[in-house]
Amino acid sequence: GVMKAIGYTNGQILLLILMESVVMSLVGGATGISLGVIGAHILSSRGFRIGGIGESGITLQLSPMITPALIIQTLTLTILIGLVGGVLPAYRASKIPPVVALRYE
Repeated sequence: GVMKAIGYTNGQILLLILMESVVMSLVGGATGISLGVIGAHILSSRGFRIGGIGESGITLQLSPMITPALIIQTLTLTILIGLVGGVLPAYRASKIPPVVALRYE
């Protein structure tokens, strides 16, 4: 509503909010991938114990398979989910009349 009052069109508001969704998805995806790579490296270098009774626990050594294709797929899926999640709020925001939005500002 406020954006309409300063001259934005419905399409511009929709695009702006969808782009915000994409940026937030990219930040979240990049953070998640970074933490995942770090966690996978730690697990592969140190292993982890599967508990047992007494000293009979088993230590597993993992070898992560992090490929560029996996990273691209993960980021693509993250962006798509962010876009789908942003469509309804963006649509609603683009339809708010300026008078209604300014009443609550």
